[in-house]
Amino acid sequence: MHASPRVRALTPEKKVTAAGLTGAAVAVLIWAAGLAGLDLPAEVAAGIVALVAAAAGWLAPHTRRPDLGEG
Repeated sequence: MHASPRVRALTPEKKVTAAGLTGAAVAVLIWAAGLAGLDLPAEVAAGIVALVAAAAGWLAPHTRRPDLGEG
């Protein structure tokens, strides 16, 4: 049994998932680095998270959605 087109339309794209998970992982790594004694200004940490998450989203494959007219 397949999910309805409405449910599939609400499923996030691979690019969105990759960017979100990568951003969260990098934030945890920066937090762990802080516990280990490496202090970064908040602005630098935020910039690193944003750049790495954007790169992950750019590199991730596009989710094909035939139910939305993408063949």
